[in-house]
Amino acid sequence: PFDDALPVFLDVNRLDRYDGREEYGEDRFLTIGLADDFELTVTYTLRGDTTRIISARKATRHEQLEYWKNR
Repeated sequence: PFDDALPVFLDVNRLDRYDGREEYGEDRFLTIGLADDFELTVTYTLRGDTTRIISARKATRHEQLEYWKNR
């Protein structure tokens, strides 16, 4: 459930970036952060005052290394 991804947004060391890989018809963002002591990558969009989570998954090894390198 996406509720498990919410701690990522509270991680002060999270990495945020714009997802410009494709034209989605909306701005999408990727955030890599910790949730329950493991790294998650969350893709989301902003709609007004609402953050809409599109996907949440375990971070890839590359994403994990990027996260820890930038702490």
